[in-house]
Amino acid sequence: MWRATKAWGVIGLVALLAGCATYAPAPIVPASTATAFDARSLDDPRLQSFIAAAGPGSPQRVWDLQTLTLAALYLHPDIPLADAKLAVAQAAIRTAAQRPNPTLSLTPQYNATTLTPSPWTVGAAINILLETFGKRPARIRQARDLAEAARFDLGTAAWQVRGRVRGAMVDLWAAQQRVELSRRRLDLQSRLVGFLERRGAVGEASGLDVARERVNRDQFSLSLQDARRDAADARAVLATAVGVPLRALDGVAIDLSGVEHATAPAAASEAE
Repeated sequence: MWRATKAWGVIGLVALLAGCATYAPAPIVPASTATAFDARSLDDPRLQSFIAAAGPGSPQRVWDLQTLTLAALYLHPDIPLADAKLAVAQAAIRTAAQRPNPTLSLTPQYNATTLTPSPWTVGAAINILLETFGKRPARIRQARDLAEAARFDLGTAAWQVRGRVRGAMVDLWAAQQRVELSRRRLDLQSRLVGFLERRGAVGEASGLDVARERVNRDQFSLSLQDARRDAADARAVLATAVGVPLRALDGVAIDLSGVEHATAPAAASEAE
């Protein structure tokens, strides 16, 4: 009898240990993460397949607002982060629906009336928690509400990523327009300086006028350099909004026609 009880106890202990969840550590290695980020490219075959599945047509060589937005939804870390939070919230629903497991406790006891073979014995106690007053349904409702909020957060993250891509493309278009205007202004100013220098050579223009226009030309040259720097910064902001390193945009043709011909919501409503 004692052997049978001992065998059943061992079997129960093994069953309890088999049902325990195991944890697999997944440490974050900064060097590996940085290497993976630097390796990102718009030519990724999985990204191309995602874009082809999301929209009509084959993967494009020219990237516009739509394709860059799809790339950002695929690559930007805010989306998987929000998706992970949603998965955690959905898992919390299962946890909330589970009933508390009974607990087994072993408590040593001393019996003064029994001295043979030992007054000390080990008593086993099983504790069962009974939930009352609708605690479990309330916990489930709370978990479902949190999961719904996490689902809305995922949609919000997607709209924020889309808005950042659109804003970065608008800034890039404006910076490129400033570069073109500054270049034209510098070209006209250089032609004006050349014209005044020729007139000054024959005595039809003063040296003060020529010097003044040269100063203006130098100022326009500085303005062109500032505009080019702003365009480079806007390109870096666009890369950040998409979720790729800046070098991933090297040699990439970006179509800004959709941004150029876009109509602001206020202007559209006034036109109607």
